[in-house]
Amino acid sequence: MQNNTCLSAFEKGIVVISIDDGNSDDFRLYENILLKYNLPATFNVVTSRIGEEYCLTKDQLRILYGNPSMEIAAHGHTHKNDDEDIIMGVDVLRDWLGITENTIGFASPGSRMNNDFIEENAEHLRDLGLLYVRTSGNPKPNKRHLEIQEKLADKEASGYIIKNIPQLIYSFDGLCVNSAVVFNATDPNDLKKLVDISAEEKACIVFMFHRTKKKDEPNYENQWSYDYDKFEEFAEYLAKKRNEGDIDILTNRQAFLMGLPF
Repeated sequence: MQNNTCLSAFEKGIVVISIDDGNSDDFRLYENILLKYNLPATFNVVTSRIGEEYCLTKDQLRILYGNPSMEIAAHGHTHKNDDEDIIMGVDVLRDWLGITENTIGFASPGSRMNNDFIEENAEHLRDLGLLYVRTSGNPKPNKRHLEIQEKLADKEASGYIIKNIPQLIYSFDGLCVNSAVVFNATDPNDLKKLVDISAEEKACIVFMFHRTKKKDEPNYENQWSYDYDKFEEFAEYLAKKRNEGDIDILTNRQAFLMGLPF
């Protein structure tokens, strides 16, 4: 098996915004924040939910796909990891959006499709039409991670930062993408610090978001909901860091095809 793990640094840090499920909040985020700050993002869509209440519509999905700065990736037809559900989700996206690429990115629902599974089943996953699999959490420890952990130990970094050290140099046969899961309680300052570390170490970090809610909206306190204003604060910071030349902001697909070391 060819191993695309790379120990070299890149010219800049890379940040990816990856948003799961296909909630109606996503389109508000796109219109009001992503476009405002010119931020690319990857939307991982559960196709069976499109058109349902509180979810994206097909028209909104087509608008997102029509913007070359955005990526539409699969997330299972009914939010599952089995072959049938993956294939159906990919096929539905191809049909709706006229996708002509040979392969489509896939965000694994939950953490059951872990790094070991992806390594052992890389050939089969490619046969399902997947370009990459974005999963939850971080890579197994490697020399580069341990070096950064040692640096952070002297800086009293938070547990969230230690757990989500940028997904630097870990890829199974060029297939596995790890991510930092953003929860309701996640401090935006921790997100910013991870961006700073990515810039300093010329690393790549993928942030996994779900819903974004305002304080007066249902499910605001759900663990998978992130505060809308905090997201904009984070977006403004990303735009600032990019404009200063410290980072690039890419979709999962763009970063993956560049061969960056997740």
